[in-house]
Amino acid sequence: MEEESAALRVLRSGQLSQGPEVEAFENEFCRFVGLPSGHAVALSSGTAALFLALWALGAENRKVSFPGYVCSALRHAVNMVGGFESIVDVAEGSPIADLKKIEKSQIAIIPHMYGIPADMSSFEDM
Repeated sequence: MEEESAALRVLRSGQLSQGPEVEAFENEFCRFVGLPSGHAVALSSGTAALFLALWALGAENRKVSFPGYVCSALRHAVNMVGGFESIVDVAEGSPIADLKKIEKSQIAIIPHMYGIPADMSSFEDM
């Protein structure tokens, strides 16, 4: 039970969001996705991850498009970074954001809703 031993080491160290175990996890993730070590950052929550991604995209004072029905963490992250919410209607007969309604100059968060994947190929063309 390697995972159980690793979890116990982290709990006993008292370093849940920093320390050698987290650094080892980040570097293992880098190896998994083919990045050099040191190019991944483990965060303590989805809200923190969304905030960091939006910050890296320069979302301050910019519109961030997403469908109206999303987790509150996304809305909080947009507000924390100083961006402006731009609610996009969903496509007819689908819970997925209508990509045709997103302006090219905007930042867009396109969630895959209810296990239905968004058509990212049309998004990549933007």
